[in-house]
Amino acid sequence: MVIQIRQIFIILLIVMFVPVLGMIFLAPQPEMHWQHAILEFITQKLKIQTGASGPFPFYTVTVAAYFSVFSTIWAIILFWMIWREERDRIPKITQFKFWDGLILSTFSIGFIYFSFLMMQWHFSKLDMTVGLSRNGYLFQNLYQYKLGIVFGELFFSSFLLFSQLMIFMAVYGLIISLKKNRDPTE
Repeated sequence: MVIQIRQIFIILLIVMFVPVLGMIFLAPQPEMHWQHAILEFITQKLKIQTGASGPFPFYTVTVAAYFSVFSTIWAIILFWMIWREERDRIPKITQFKFWDGLILSTFSIGFIYFSFLMMQWHFSKLDMTVGLSRNGYLFQNLYQYKLGIVFGELFFSSFLLFSQLMIFMAVYGLIISLKKNRDPTE
């Protein structure tokens, strides 16, 4: 089973990074009609404004949209793998004492809220090349280069991935606890 999971991860990594390597050859500014159409769709419909006024607006917005979609796919696959392998060991809500469950759920909700605030702030930031704060120099330099944009977007998409994975786990826990409350024979 470990070999199968490793093969799935390798395939996912290849599927994830080969298009990004192809995207490196995209123009920094949209030049053709289809590029303008993609940029308009991402910025108007998806509301992703990341780097729209930086040195590589078309590339930055495209990579941000690509990684945000792939982080959702990764979260679903990771949840499926955890559920399939560790279904019996996933803690149920009824196994916790009241205060432990309250602390755990508060921490989970806080992390999800923090992650979504980070992603909302990141998606609405028009120019990532401007110093974001005292510690913003790293991102200011990353968004000056195409490969740096990939690393920056991977960093921000990891927040989205983990928050979505926690949401899936919480929903699964709620469904199991509701099933147990409705059907006491399980």
